[in-house]
Amino acid sequence: DGRVSIEVDPRISADGDKTLAEARRWFDRAEAWFRHTVNSVADWARLSYQRLALRVEERDFEEVRELVPLLVESFEKLDMREEALKCRFLEGIVLMELDQPTRALETFRRIRAGARALGNDHLLATALTNLAQLHAGLGEAEEALDASRHALLVWRRLNNRVGVAKIHWGMGDLLRVKGQLSSAVEAYRSSQSEFAAIGMRGDVAALQLRWLGGGRRYELVPGPLTRTALRGRAERPDYLDLLGHITVPTLVVVGSDDTFTPANAGPEITAVQVPAAVIEAAKANLQRIAAQLP
Repeated sequence: DGRVSIEVDPRISADGDKTLAEARRWFDRAEAWFRHTVNSVADWARLSYQRLALRVEERDFEEVRELVPLLVESFEKLDMREEALKCRFLEGIVLMELDQPTRALETFRRIRAGARALGNDHLLATALTNLAQLHAGLGEAEEALDASRHALLVWRRLNNRVGVAKIHWGMGDLLRVKGQLSSAVEAYRSSQSEFAAIGMRGDVAALQLRWLGGGRRYELVPGPLTRTALRGRAERPDYLDLLGHITVPTLVVVGSDDTFTPANAGPEITAVQVPAAVIEAAKANLQRIAAQLP
């Protein structure tokens, strides 16, 4: 019908200024096309939203806060309520970035209500996830858990396994802080299972290490799943033979909860692989530093 519509992802990659400039060029091309189309008001509004999202990426937060209400009003006049909610998301993100959690909570509550009214589950799940994050940051664990449970239901309804996995992870952190360790383990296990099912093994391993870092010896996912996730670490090349060539003061760090370099490995490594003179030099340096501490 001669109309042109363009949707540019506002999430800019790591290419920096070059990518931002390319996004602006595409916006300019879209604007040029809209000048020659009929009934393009809605497309103009969408383009304005994309430009605003780009300003968020450029961290031009004050400009975004000034323009969001105007753009929301435009979308509402056009009866484009979903687009109006997306603008509210930009506002919420900016408020989080500006460390204004109370105002951000108000914004995401409005988005939650609007998404429910529209029946838009994706916007609803995203709003609930942000509410959980904000409540957690404010130390409001119960409110954060409540928002997480509601978000979990919606992500499951959408069959969004990444969303489900991330919510389980966050719930594990919250339950762990509250001292509900068995429930935290179950939440972490559920998160690992979801990440493993979609091939995100790095997140499986990160969760295992996160729990071990708390000083607890739990295998979150029993059997081969955790071993598979951690195999990448275990299969790294062995550099022990190179340690004998070290000629600078060296500190060997091991840990009682470190699966790959446990505490009893320290003496073995230093005695066999690292020259004695280097170890003595390291000890002398540490003693000198310790003597200077208050």
